[in-house]
Amino acid sequence: MIIQPFEVVRYSTARSEYDTKWITPILDSQEFFFFKTYISVDAYNCFITHLIPLGVVLEWNSGTAYLAGQKVYYDGVIYNKIADGGSSTLVPFNNPQYDEPNRFNDTFLQTLWTNSLRSILAEFIMNASLIDSTYQVSSRGVIATRDDNTGMAGVTKSEMSLKKDGNDSKIYAMVEFMKNYITLNATSIPCLPWRNCECGVNESPVQNKTYGGRAWHFLSDNY
Repeated sequence: MIIQPFEVVRYSTARSEYDTKWITPILDSQEFFFFKTYISVDAYNCFITHLIPLGVVLEWNSGTAYLAGQKVYYDGVIYNKIADGGSSTLVPFNNPQYDEPNRFNDTFLQTLWTNSLRSILAEFIMNASLIDSTYQVSSRGVIATRDDNTGMAGVTKSEMSLKKDGNDSKIYAMVEFMKNYITLNATSIPCLPWRNCECGVNESPVQNKTYGGRAWHFLSDNY
C-alpha cells in the first residue's frame, strides 16, 4: 500500500480520534480503486515501483530509545530516527533527531504526493470508510469515531450528505491545486498516463468536474 491507515486520518478531514479499524480492512482495495477509476492501473503499478519501502513503522512512545533508521509515527505523521541517542521523551515533531522520510524515489512524485495526492487519496478512503462506521439507530444514524461508546455521535442522513458535500468541495479545491502542478511539470512526472501529452501551459489533462451540483474529483487521462 502507498498510504498508511493513520495517514488517512491525519491528512483527511476526519477527527483525530477516528479509529483506524474502519480504514484498515478497505485500505488496499480503495487505494487501488482510486487509481483504477480516476487515473489508471498502469499508473498505480508504476507508483508502487517508485515507492520506498517503509519497513516496520512503530507508534511513538515516550521513554523508548529509538535507534537510527527506525520509523515511528506520531500524530499521523511518519518520522525517521536520524541517529542513535537523544532525548527519548521529546516528540518527533520539530525534533532535530528525526526527519520525515521520502515515500518515493522520484522528486516530482514525492512533491506531488506531499503537496496534494496524499490528502486527496486520504479523503477518498475516509469517505469510503464512513459507511462502516455509521450505525442505524431508529431514524437516525450514529457515527462511531472510536472503538467504544465515547466516540459516538448522532447523525441524520441529511447531515451525512452535507458532510459528504463538504468533503467533496475540499477535494475539488485540492485537485485544482494538483492540476496546476501537473501542468507545469507534465513532461517530468513519471507514471502518469498523460506525461508525454502535448498540454498547453494553461491546460491540464486532469479533469475536475461537478456532478449534481456537488464538486467531485474526476481524474481522467482523456485529454
